[in-house]
Amino acid sequence: MTRLDRIDYVEGSRLLARDLGDTARNEARWQGLHVRGLHDTWGVATGLGLALTPSRRSVVVQAGAAFDCQGQVFSLAESLELPEPADLVSGIAVPTFDVVMGRNGPRWEPTGGGPGQPGFGQRVRIGMDIPLGRCMRLPWGELTAPSSDLRKTVHPMTRPRVGFGVTPAGGLTWTPANWSIRAIVDTSAANFSSTPRYVAWIATQPDMSGFIGPFISLSSFYPTQFTVRLVAISTLGDSVIGVQLGLLGRVATMRIAWAGVESNAGCSSNPPGGFV
Repeated sequence: MTRLDRIDYVEGSRLLARDLGDTARNEARWQGLHVRGLHDTWGVATGLGLALTPSRRSVVVQAGAAFDCQGQVFSLAESLELPEPADLVSGIAVPTFDVVMGRNGPRWEPTGGGPGQPGFGQRVRIGMDIPLGRCMRLPWGELTAPSSDLRKTVHPMTRPRVGFGVTPAGGLTWTPANWSIRAIVDTSAANFSSTPRYVAWIATQPDMSGFIGPFISLSSFYPTQFTVRLVAISTLGDSVIGVQLGLLGRVATMRIAWAGVESNAGCSSNPPGGFV
């Protein structure tokens, strides 16, 4: 089933195993599209930590969940012990092994190298397989503590948050300042969590007869507000006070449009190793 229709049931109709399977696959497809299209991320979402067993020859993978690069969820309902890696790596005294999470659960994969190996093994499909940690196998068979340096975790949001608005006519409180007038624009409705980059422009231009402008500039940026400043030049040679009064008399019908873009920190969602 490849369509994205919502499946519904009618009272009195037969409920087949295929119907339940279609429902599960359909919901998984919707979830995958949501994760890829909205969150644009993949990796460990929760849990799936690694710990050595007392023998130091195997690891325990804790319960948890992860998303692959197609947005599909991998889950482990309870902790699972992975026996010691059985692969032989010829010519390397201290080979390295990765624990990766795939659709069939966690498994060992040899990197094919020793300490400091930068890449992953040939059987690892990064993005479809999610790295959980890396161990080295010592010559006497024990494993070193799992390293999380190459562990891939999801991040809340990679795409920027964009907020915008238009002030109502007469909705700003303007005050004189040098050759200009200024006002504070409230942006709290955008729910920015950090200070974004703001841009603003005059959405409703008043009659500026006798003046050149107004020219707009912004300052004093915060997550919930910024200051807008208007400057004009009198073609009649008005004084500073005359320019300010001229601007104040014209802003009653003026509307200021603004937009803010808040970037989001986090690692890139692009899978390493060129896998798409």
